Amino acid sequence: MNSRWPDVAYCIYLQGTDAIEGILVDMPGPDEIFLSDTAFANMKRLRLLIVHNARFSSGPDYLPNNLRWLEWSNYPSPSLPHNFHPKKLAVLKLKFGSMAHLWDGLKRCSDLTIMQLDNCHSLHEIPDVSTIPNLEKLIVNQCSSLVKVHESVGLLKKLVFLNFGDCSKLRSLPPKLRLTSLETLRLSGCTSLERFPDILESMERVQSIDLSESAVQELPSSIGNLTGLQHLDLHSCRNLRALPSSIYNLQRVEELNLKDCMRLQEFPVLIYPKLDENKLTMPSSSGLDVSLRCGFPMLEFLDASNCGISSLDFLEAPNCFSKLETLDLSESNLVTLSSVGKFSELKNLHLNDCKQLREILELPPNINLVDASGCESLERLQAWNLRATSQFKVNFSNCHKLRDHLAINELLDKAFTGETEFHVIIPGGDIPSWFNHQFTNHSMHFEVHTRLQEKLIGLGISVAFCLEDRVSAILKCDLSVNGELVESLASDLDEALVSDHLWLGYFPLTQKLEEMQAGWNRLEVAVKFVDYSKEEYERVVLKGCGYRFVGNTEEEEVNESTAIRFLCPENSGVFPEEAIDASVDLMEDVRFTGTSADLGSNRVLMRKRCRNGTDAASSGTSSDLPQEKKKRCYRRRWKHRIGARMGLSLKLSPFNISNRKRRKRKGN
Repeated sequence: MNSRWPDVAYCIYLQGTDAIEGILVDMPGPDEIFLSDTAFANMKRLRLLIVHNARFSSGPDYLPNNLRWLEWSNYPSPSLPHNFHPKKLAVLKLKFGSMAHLWDGLKRCSDLTIMQLDNCHSLHEIPDVSTIPNLEKLIVNQCSSLVKVHESVGLLKKLVFLNFGDCSKLRSLPPKLRLTSLETLRLSGCTSLERFPDILESMERVQSIDLSESAVQELPSSIGNLTGLQHLDLHSCRNLRALPSSIYNLQRVEELNLKDCMRLQEFPVLIYPKLDENKLTMPSSSGLDVSLRCGFPMLEFLDASNCGISSLDFLEAPNCFSKLETLDLSESNLVTLSSVGKFSELKNLHLNDCKQLREILELPPNINLVDASGCESLERLQAWNLRATSQFKVNFSNCHKLRDHLAINELLDKAFTGETEFHVIIPGGDIPSWFNHQFTNHSMHFEVHTRLQEKLIGLGISVAFCLEDRVSAILKCDLSVNGELVESLASDLDEALVSDHLWLGYFPLTQKLEEMQAGWNRLEVAVKFVDYSKEEYERVVLKGCGYRFVGNTEEEEVNESTAIRFLCPENSGVFPEEAIDASVDLMEDVRFTGTSADLGSNRVLMRKRCRNGTDAASSGTSSDLPQEKKKRCYRRRWKHRIGARMGLSLKLSPFNISNRKRRKRKGN
């Protein structure tokens, strides 16, 4: 016995006194305490008894009937004393107790509101509770021997919370429920429970039902009486074969989880046979409310991944799923996806590992995330109806048949404009030529001339990489302005990635640069691979990075040259002192190419086009030109200096000049 607790032990051992009203035993260690059979016999006024972290040699033969709060972890006896009549008891908590049954016969406990019997592994039944009319919470969680629940539990009118979670031997509940105050029902992990009770009348207060990992085979048509239900979790109900059409009566459901219900072959379709123009009817046995005109109008989340569902006819019904935001059809038997384009609220679409999926005929217009990784049969994709959103992520990793599909270009055309943050993963190892500045280092700095700063709209980035190990990683791309991090894009890389892949990202810059203080002139981009602990992951081969600036030069005339200088880090293949300097005259569409054969002298003289048509490359060096011609053509000069250790093929055409400007120059 710890010396900190002599007074408590002493009063219990000497049977206490009538003056004691409360006892709290909370031991610092699981010390064993000797308890006399009649330890509480003289404590007539005892109203509170709480015992934590203590082991008693035996249980009491007597408990005071005036107790209001009885909380005893590891209660040592097989039941409460037979002479205990807790008429005033309000809270009963006996977690980790040794009871086989709670008590003998009926106990009138009109004040009892909370009964908690967690982890009582010897408990095999819940007794008659008809004499406990005010019970609000019944928590019988992880009682692995529980097999029987008295039918009176199903008729408690004030019961708000009912939890039989992880009672693995529980085979049946009360056959009928009339719990008019119930808000939460948890039956998850009841792996022997095959039948869900009938709902006798409307139970509109029920908000959440969790049947996950249970053995329930079907839901009764009376499930439609749960008209206030918001969350229905059926995931991993591997014996569930069908859903009743009355499920559409659940007009307030926001989340429906059917994940891993592998025997569920179909989802009911909402169809109303017409009686006349104004009335619709259904067979009364269906339980469907004939006054309904839409299905699941509040549903935001639907997870039907790894189900036996192969038809999406239920999604095509009119006036259904109008507020759906997340749809997960991963690991399903779909062949064609053609019924999601109408869902204007849909933001997240998961199609991972749909091995038979061949075509996606349309995408929701306001989608933010499409994850179709591992759809190895996917050949066709249409994205014509996409709209610009604030953020857009696409994952087509291991979709090798989609590698060169025109729809990828459609996605890029829609993404690399305006204020849409975008990143996509597709198979492939070559940086697209659209990214006209290509390097092999992880980071790059850009020095931006003042006249160009207000014209920048965005920066596109492409990263070619290959995972060496089958380990999940995160590709992280950081954008900084004058050394201050302003934005970061991150994409999860699946460990199942096969062969080379491309990551394409886009940073919208207009708003970010407007928020910066005047005087900024430098952008930095850093690409790195990290694990889930944010430590840098080295088992990734970086094959190249490409960059492209997107700008707007059609708003007004530009009378001065502007420039972007590429300042390569010291560990890159470019000599530190040889920064790439590209001066662009009026954002004109001038292109040049440098190959490895041209770079032997550490410098490449670029073609200079003068206003009088003189070709500097064919008439000697720039020093041979008259001084007045130098002044006339300096705005059209390109300078490109790069180290001999790096071979590049570059096309610098980051901006397009307006047709009006082209016509004006042709006239001159």
